[in-house]
Amino acid sequence: MAIDADLLRHSVTAADAGDYRSGGFSFVLPFFFPANIGGLPSEPPPYWSFQRDAVLRATILKEAFWSSAVTIAATKVATAGFDLDGPERQTRKYQEMILEWSGDGYVPSQQRAVGDYLCTGNGTHFEIVRASSAAGSKILGLITLDSLRCQRTGDPDVPILYRDLKGGLHEMQDYQVVSIVDQPDSGATWFGVGHCAAERAYTHIYRMAAIEQYIAEKVTGSGATKITLVQGVSTPQIDNLTTIAESKKSVKGLTYYQGAIIAGILGDTPVKTTEILLRGLPDGFNRKEELDIALLAYADAIGLDPQDLQPLSGQGLGTGTQSRVLHEKAKGRWPARYNKQLAHLLNLWVTPNSVTFSFNEQDLDDDKKRSDNASVRAGTLETYINTGILKPTQALQIAVDNNDVPKEFLPQDVTPDDSLSDVEKPETEEEANQPQASETAQPETEAPPVELKALDSGYALYQQMRRELIRG
Repeated sequence: MAIDADLLRHSVTAADAGDYRSGGFSFVLPFFFPANIGGLPSEPPPYWSFQRDAVLRATILKEAFWSSAVTIAATKVATAGFDLDGPERQTRKYQEMILEWSGDGYVPSQQRAVGDYLCTGNGTHFEIVRASSAAGSKILGLITLDSLRCQRTGDPDVPILYRDLKGGLHEMQDYQVVSIVDQPDSGATWFGVGHCAAERAYTHIYRMAAIEQYIAEKVTGSGATKITLVQGVSTPQIDNLTTIAESKKSVKGLTYYQGAIIAGILGDTPVKTTEILLRGLPDGFNRKEELDIALLAYADAIGLDPQDLQPLSGQGLGTGTQSRVLHEKAKGRWPARYNKQLAHLLNLWVTPNSVTFSFNEQDLDDDKKRSDNASVRAGTLETYINTGILKPTQALQIAVDNNDVPKEFLPQDVTPDDSLSDVEKPETEEEANQPQASETAQPETEAPPVELKALDSGYALYQQMRRELIRG
């Protein structure tokens, strides 16, 4: 799926793309090179720096088990269903916009975003591409940005500077970019930078990467593990022996192992050897124990159910009740915290008041519990009706208020709900601004104009008016 040309033209990422038809294909060197071209350092660079985030993001290239954990977490987010509630024409428009995220689709865009969320302190950033630089201009689409090229400014009006692949800097207004970060640091000087999962698990990632590298080299014969000093045989003689052994190994078709080299040495001088170990694992080392500890640390750092990384079946830890308990405890961790932030930001800055974005978190156990509770309430209402405590219309009103029955079944709502959840919006802006009955009874008088600066809550009111203008 190619990114829409109009969307790209108005995006800060426009300079990142090239046209191979215009004078041949060319490579553009990025302004920043990761600091960890080789192995992982024992400790990441100082907090907070782009070099630190480059090392943390490269951990998925250096440790396979950690990479799998990040992939599982990203898949959970990318495949979660979502709902858009509102007028059909509006919901269809914003559904198409979200499904075409970054031009290559919602799923890969969220996978990239989760990678930055879990593996950088800077977090993930989404560009809200608009038809012009004006705050209330039409929204064309959304693009996931590279976290390593997003610099925080601390300015609430221009929170991000984006650097394209050609080195150009682009100021991004608060209505052009939204950011999600894991565990934001409380220090004001960090401008909202956080502490990601890769940082929390880095010690285990580094150790597992070293262990797996050592085992791989030991199995494949790559790299020296010890020095053997031989007395009574010259180095050229040893070289000749190994050369002959290599030749015979090739003839036999052996790839990794050539076995022991047995050779006769002429002379009366006794042969003595001394070994000096260069590296190795400690005595009694148990790879499975180390792996179990690392996988548990990865699950805790991300917020996954440990069974997502390592099923408990066959380990003597139980398979039924314990699995359900672990699953219940994992709720509200991952991906709930990421999805909650994303839903809030989309509803605040992208979708209009007539459209509400929410994730469809379907859980059969939760559905059964809700159904059981609804059945209990229905039985109670039936008792109240039979004893004359409630009328059928009153019982229907209670069932609607409890969300046991669709509100469309109620001819007239006599107990309107004035509260909104964190992912709900007023059905229409006009309904939200309608005065209450007590207010309409008062004579209308024209209030004198008051400057916003004179109000204690003036800044909050200003921000609210500004967001309404941005959403158009």
